[in-house]
Amino acid sequence: KIIRPHGILGKFPEVTYDDAVSTDEIMAISREIRIIHEMAFNEDYDLFPSSAFEEAHDALIDSQRLFFLGFGFHPANVRRLRAFTPELLKGKQVFATSYGMGTREVNSLMEALTPFGFPTKNMFNGNGCNNYFREVESLI
Repeated sequence: KIIRPHGILGKFPEVTYDDAVSTDEIMAISREIRIIHEMAFNEDYDLFPSSAFEEAHDALIDSQRLFFLGFGFHPANVRRLRAFTPELLKGKQVFATSYGMGTREVNSLMEALTPFGFPTKNMFNGNGCNNYFREVESLI
């Protein structure tokens, strides 16, 4: 199941994620994006910033294999999902794209994610969203 807490940049493959998209297409798909700082959220309460974040939380808790495509692991997103602790991630397989990131950036991100319990060894692979399942991992 694919959950997009921040919306979608057009429905792939109808809208490809490359630079061949027209200005009109960009304007249309931009209306489907929810920006992190535009979402109401108070960490002192047991609430989620949107129903999509709550749905993502539930799916993360219930799943054994997690795939993060273009997620970025912004600290606010990690906190808002309320699903990342060593106890909650224990035994889960976690995979993530890291397209365009250098070795130093990936190492820094892995260091930041370790306290949350992410199994960072072999988690990142350097691929982008378009090639991930063709080149790296199968959903089956």
